Order: sequence, then structure tokens, then C-alpha cells
Amino acid sequence: MHSELAQVLGLDAELESKLIDVLSDQQMAHLGRFYSEWPESPAPHSVTSRDPMEEVRQLADQETRSKQQIRDVLGEERSERYLSYADTLGERCTVDYFNAHLNEEDRLTADQKELLMKLLRAQQDADMARRRAGVR
Repeated sequence: MHSELAQVLGLDAELESKLIDVLSDQQMAHLGRFYSEWPESPAPHSVTSRDPMEEVRQLADQETRSKQQIRDVLGEERSERYLSYADTLGERCTVDYFNAHLNEEDRLTADQKELLMKLLRAQQDADMARRRAGVR
């Protein structure tokens, strides 16, 4: 899931392992919260008693804690690079999937991967803009 993480961020094996541990713990905590809040048999059109603004605050606090954990492992500069990296995970997964299905001699170079990720993001942005224009 974190393709080329060490190369993009310039991490040695030890630091990469620490970051993967933090990211794994965060993902497990996220899944734990998700499934603990999932109702066993939800009533149709039921209204929860929880304050929606409190839920938003809790999510924001959790996001802040998660980013701080990453910053604690990587430092300020690398944590900023990680956030940029994380923003491209969808495109990276698509490029990796595509690249894995190419013959060895046709595999993409690092520059080609970067260009394809940019093209995928531009296409996604254009699709979003078209959907928004159609709604308004």
C-alpha cells in the first residue's frame, strides 16, 4: 500500500519500519473505531443521540494526533513530504497496478510514473469539476 515510501521520503530501513508501525497502529485504531460504532441492527431512519459537532471535533483531534505521531517519527520536513506522498496514494496504487501488468522491458521509469500520476490527478480533478458543474 505504501509503494516506494522509503525512496520518496529518503528513509533508511529502521526509520521506514518505525513509520510503517505507526501507520499500521493508526489504521488498526481507525478500523477499531469504525467497527465499534457500527450498529448490530440499525433501525431505519434512526437518529443517533451523539452530537454531530462533537464527532467532528473528535475526528479533527484524532487527525491532529495522527499527524503528530508521524511528525515525531519523521521530523518536520519529512512529515511534510509524507503528507504530499499520502495525497498521491490513490494514483500510486493505480500506477503500480498498471506497471505490474506490463512486460519487464516495458516497465515504467520513475519519471514516467510521476508523469502518469500527474495525469491521473488532472483527470480526477477534471472529472470532479464536470460533476460540480452539472450539479449547479
